[in-house]
Amino acid sequence: MSERRALLKLMGAGAGVSLAAPRASAGLLPTPQPTLPQYDNLLGGLTRAADLMGKKIAYNWTYNAPNLAGAPLVFGLPLDEIPSLEWLLKVVDVILKLVGNFLTALARQLDPAHAGDLGALQQQIDAMQVTFTEVNRRHEQLLQAHAGQTSADLATMAEVALLQQRIQGSLTRLPDMWATLVKLVQGQVNGPGLGDFSDKDSLARFDALFVTMPMPDMAKEWHSDQVFAHLRVAGPNPMLIKRVNTALPAKFPFQDSQYRQVMGNDDSLSEAIASKRLYILDYVQLGDMAPAAVTNKLLTGQSYNSAPIALFAVPKGGQA
Repeated sequence: MSERRALLKLMGAGAGVSLAAPRASAGLLPTPQPTLPQYDNLLGGLTRAADLMGKKIAYNWTYNAPNLAGAPLVFGLPLDEIPSLEWLLKVVDVILKLVGNFLTALARQLDPAHAGDLGALQQQIDAMQVTFTEVNRRHEQLLQAHAGQTSADLATMAEVALLQQRIQGSLTRLPDMWATLVKLVQGQVNGPGLGDFSDKDSLARFDALFVTMPMPDMAKEWHSDQVFAHLRVAGPNPMLIKRVNTALPAKFPFQDSQYRQVMGNDDSLSEAIASKRLYILDYVQLGDMAPAAVTNKLLTGQSYNSAPIALFAVPKGGQA
């Protein structure tokens, strides 16, 4: 495994080292540990300024990324920091599976009048699949040819660089393909949405979106109270939940009678607070981020954005 990693490093990131433009060194004089600018002497300050200038030349930023306008994102990387071929192949593999599944599901619900447009989009995906298959096959051949080795010759590194460029070229088609896809389903989006949750059949309709991909096991339990509560402390954002120590905020007029409807008459809001069993989640930041107008979502149709407040209570006898 260590030999494979070394070879991948040489064939991936290392392939661009000899081709990259000269870059500023990490420092004119090595230092035993990092230092702060305010503690630099004259030589250290000059070294830091030269290094910063080199980094500004090597790294380019943009505020006009097509998928996230207004946010600073990297626009270009030095050749020796381009993602490895193995990483790019994994990314393209996932993209092809996701888009292929979505197109298959979309074909079942889209107006037949748009079948030609959908077919053209499918042809582009098929072309990406051909590129992926050919590059992946050659990549595996190179790995087998260098099995047990910890270095690669210049010819191999040059070929890997060309394979990287070929895969990256296929990825550049994605923004246009996505724009075409959104345009195709625009009429459906302005309606109920492909996986709308507004009626009793909505979950079945959402499940039907998984055609060529297996549905995640989590989908079977997604709407249970246990999973919902679990994700508040083990989900992507577990840092917002707080214990209620005194009283609920004035903007959240939750009554004791409402609490008892959920937790039972043998418990009360004041008891839960006193025994440190009550927790609150205030997504106030979403109110600053989300637009006030209706949002048309690709899967769920029209919806309004909100900044919800959620209350969680541990039952009597439970562990907080």
